[in-house]
Amino acid sequence: MKSQVYQGRMPDFAVLPAASANPDLTLSGTDCVVSLATTAGEMEGLKEFWSRANVHPDADADFYSLFTSLRREFIKPFVLAVAQNGCPRALLIGRLEDGVVPLRFGYFTLFKIPVRQITFLQEGLLGDAGPEVARALIEKVAGCLKAGVADRATLSNVNVESHLYAQAKKGTGVLMRDYAGEVTYHWRTRLPETFDEFLNRRSKKHRYWLRRIVRVFEADHKGRVEYKVVTGESDLERFCADAEAIARNTYQRGLGVGFAGTEEIRRRLQLAAQKGWLKAYTVFADGKPLAFWAGRLYKGVMYLEWTGYDPAFRKYELGTVLFLKMAEDLCRSCVKEIDYGAGAAFYKERFGDCVRHEALVSLNAPSMKGVCISVLKTFDAVLNRSARALAQRLKIADRVKKLWRGRLAGRRNAELATEDCEQERT
Repeated sequence: MKSQVYQGRMPDFAVLPAASANPDLTLSGTDCVVSLATTAGEMEGLKEFWSRANVHPDADADFYSLFTSLRREFIKPFVLAVAQNGCPRALLIGRLEDGVVPLRFGYFTLFKIPVRQITFLQEGLLGDAGPEVARALIEKVAGCLKAGVADRATLSNVNVESHLYAQAKKGTGVLMRDYAGEVTYHWRTRLPETFDEFLNRRSKKHRYWLRRIVRVFEADHKGRVEYKVVTGESDLERFCADAEAIARNTYQRGLGVGFAGTEEIRRRLQLAAQKGWLKAYTVFADGKPLAFWAGRLYKGVMYLEWTGYDPAFRKYELGTVLFLKMAEDLCRSCVKEIDYGAGAAFYKERFGDCVRHEALVSLNAPSMKGVCISVLKTFDAVLNRSARALAQRLKIADRVKKLWRGRLAGRRNAELATEDCEQERT
């Protein structure tokens, strides 16, 4: 995908109300003090500001508490607080953990390097996001790395137009900078008041096609199609079972990503249901689950997290069919936007109407291990970019990706067949 395709055409969703900064939180002058909170007691005093300034469910205080409690690699909180004249102006939400730095080629992980890492969350900078705050925060992180607190620090999905990104890329020493960061796309869709208006934003040809795929699927399964929406705890177990029945056959499972019926994901869904954030959609035919979408509705924005469809029903484009039913429900519920998360995908470009560029930015400790990680990650990035560029020049990129995903899905299906045979024998 070439970035110039979108330049001058798509607006950046950072200007939308749900993600806009509070103008009262602008730092004046340079007299800011950065402190580090690493205990529950230290974080307690930040909760009011945290709740008021947060815009993303991943950085929500309750989700943060649950997520860290479920992760064995978690060591302690790592939250930076910026204050001016004793008043909080900004927070940068993170955690200290034992992790790995994967080196990959395409979809395959070649090997992993164990590291002690500071991980800052996406949309984890709350409040004042101005240049003075960004500089103070990055200087504090760099100081922690120089002191040996961790081997590296990562800033997840940072807007490349932000002051935080600029400071992270240029405000540290040569040995600490990230030379491998890859820019990706982050799409959103602004939702109108009615579903008809949502469809009318598409071209005539596109509208016809969207309506047609729904009609064809429902006509071929006349009277046997059912759409369900789960928002509460009472139906969570059934949704998880249905989603797992679908997800276990997808290529994402071969990659170890996407939905899985694990304790962690169940607990995350349970919290979302308890907080009133949960929106999970499933389509059935003859009582069999065929496709699902699930996410969290947070402060007027639907954040999509998991999706999947039964490959045996690929010709019906069930992901799109269910997406349309979901969009209709969200328009009816007066939801402002759909957020697709970081990464490029055809369906995101098809329905997205605002986009921004983001990157995972790393700062490496000025140590032998930190420098080795930086060199290896840079080599890894250059190798993968060169391979993608060659595939695009040869016009085989889509074919290779499809073949790779097909092999992963086939491998997963073979594993399932083996599991079924073993169960029958026992």
